[in-house]
Amino acid sequence: MLRVALTGGIGTGKSTASKILNELGAFIFDADKEAKNILKNNETVQSELIAEFGTDIMSGDEKIDNNKLARIAFQDQDHQLRLNSIIHPYVFQEIDEIFDDVLEKGTNDIFVVDAALYL
Repeated sequence: MLRVALTGGIGTGKSTASKILNELGAFIFDADKEAKNILKNNETVQSELIAEFGTDIMSGDEKIDNNKLARIAFQDQDHQLRLNSIIHPYVFQEIDEIFDDVLEKGTNDIFVVDAALYL
């Protein structure tokens, strides 16, 4: 199975390209969506983020506030690299697991990872 990375910034046509590739039979893995899912549901990641960035990223209901996290994590390249170093390994793991599942099913010839960054 061919494994393809589809990357680009906001407004570059990734979603359109993904939709077309999906219509042509490719499996699309949305890395940004998965990263958000991991952030929301993975308690280990949440703990690592709090340890790295402090409780300033927390909301009143003791959950990570995405806006607060973004404000801190995207303030400079160093902070963004720290965020990525926590979340990306979990995204890579999920990519590999889903790829293996899709490969085993044999229903798709192309596996596309749609991501803002080349992971």
